Amino acid sequence: MTASFMDEVRALAAGRDESLNSSERAYLAHLAKSNQLEDVRKGIEKYYGNVERPKMLSFVCDIARARFQAADADQLSSYVVIAQFSERVVGFLTNGSLSPSLQRFAVQMHIAWLEELASCFRREGTRLPISRHKQRRQRILFTRLLSRKMIEYFGRCYDKEVAALANIFFSEGSATRESVRAARRKGETKRAA
Repeated sequence: MTASFMDEVRALAAGRDESLNSSERAYLAHLAKSNQLEDVRKGIEKYYGNVERPKMLSFVCDIARARFQAADADQLSSYVVIAQFSERVVGFLTNGSLSPSLQRFAVQMHIAWLEELASCFRREGTRLPISRHKQRRQRILFTRLLSRKMIEYFGRCYDKEVAALANIFFSEGSATRESVRAARRKGETKRAA
């Protein structure tokens, strides 16, 4: 007898898959307890067609990874501050105010590394919406990450299914198709800028 999709998700959560950390397995276990996951799968297959089981299970693991990354939303907001500090250090090292004995320590490799660090932190920090509410900030980041995964796996956004998944993980349960679409579009605008 073939195991059901939900049984396989439960097995993934309980398993020792080394590609998942313990927090991601806990998110998988939470996901496996929800009846809505099966509805999400059916909603995807309604438009995409039949999805092979390994692909769908890989996607489910990516749902848990997206939730794990969204939990770090508070740290991402400080990335812009780190980027600004790195840019100031680069400016100090390159404006000629260092004595000749100190200039030899400010080699181009270090300056290039700091510039890359600043660029990376600024790029990551601007991905995150500014919100005073931790749950809302995490939910928006989760929906943006998951929307990208939907496009990667299935070729379109599936905003209704992303909203259902967000409502599984976040207690406020206020994600709608429209709020997911708005968060995704706002994130696309920030990346394009």
